[in-house]
Amino acid sequence: MKEIYTGKEQVIMRATRLRKDGRYETRVHLGYGKDGKEAVKSFYADTAKESKKKALEFVNEYNINNGKLSEIPFPNAIKRWLFETKHGSKKGTAFDRDEQVLNYQILPHAPNKQLKDVTSSDLQKILNKLSEKYSLSTLKKVKSLLKMFFEYAVNSRLIIYNPTPLLIIKKSDLHTTPVNPLEKDKEKIFSEEEMEKLKAAAKEKSTKTDYQNLFFIVMLNTGLRAGEALALDYADIDFENKTINIHKNYVNYKKRDENGKAIGRISELTTTKTRASTCLLPINKTALETLILMKSYEPEGYTGPIIHNSEFERIAPRSFAKRFYSLLKSAGIKKCGLHTLRHTCGSLMYEAKNHNQLFVSNYLRHSSLASTNAYIHLNKINIEDLPEI
Repeated sequence: MKEIYTGKEQVIMRATRLRKDGRYETRVHLGYGKDGKEAVKSFYADTAKESKKKALEFVNEYNINNGKLSEIPFPNAIKRWLFETKHGSKKGTAFDRDEQVLNYQILPHAPNKQLKDVTSSDLQKILNKLSEKYSLSTLKKVKSLLKMFFEYAVNSRLIIYNPTPLLIIKKSDLHTTPVNPLEKDKEKIFSEEEMEKLKAAAKEKSTKTDYQNLFFIVMLNTGLRAGEALALDYADIDFENKTINIHKNYVNYKKRDENGKAIGRISELTTTKTRASTCLLPINKTALETLILMKSYEPEGYTGPIIHNSEFERIAPRSFAKRFYSLLKSAGIKKCGLHTLRHTCGSLMYEAKNHNQLFVSNYLRHSSLASTNAYIHLNKINIEDLPEI
């Protein structure tokens, strides 16, 4: 196949003929080379039907990968857009999230129509279906990705109508069991009993690195994000002034080739999540004493990663999460995400500081008070707390 063509976006299947050697040949017109000669690709088989089938499969795949986005099926169009347009323009972790949203939420429910024929009703069906099992946060990510794609399609003049402004996120009303609004938030944080179980389990030591489970107590008291925790070195701890220097983040994402295909994984230190995240964070007595105890298990003079493997190398976020899940299991606590530690920290601070939202927002290093609302959950509330109006 020649390297340079005249830029045809679609290829054409020619007629099938019987060759002198008894095989059937179906040719596909690919375009023209610089010399002006036609470029073709031939497909051979023992029967005309099989030869045509091979050629047709090639034509369909080629046209989907190279044809106008507006004239190929919507699932193929949005996938091509993501890898051809968004790959390289986003951080690795952000692109990984977009790919997950596309593969696990959008594509399984996407209409098999040409892009130009997709309507707001088709897209609304995707959101409605997802609302039965996914969180509001996930639905927002789906809507955001669809919006970006269709805005690109309109701005590129592939289509003239953007169907996404009409989309509405609906939460499912399938749950009919009455829920006490003062109790439902407790599912997002650890109860006092669970915190005691967690701390007791973290203090148990059976393997060379089990003492590092103590750091989950530090996270409970500081609200550190998982990436920030993994990025910390003992050199970042000022034991005398009782502060942690938070200035980096540890992430793991897919390594990709120039076409966006995953060819492995990359772990690296990056900047913090936001500008507000970088700071000297004051820590309480519990966090300080726990860090001192952890350091006592390390070689004298050690200043490297606080969370590491037996070779003193930083561990990947997935491995860190597995350590947490194992700790929850040994403590007899229902499985939850690492972020529950941060939610619990924010909620307890909110109660301890007389519902001072600004204090919580500053300590958790949020960019705005609006972000803090998602981290404030009432852990203690009694009927006596209700005012008589």
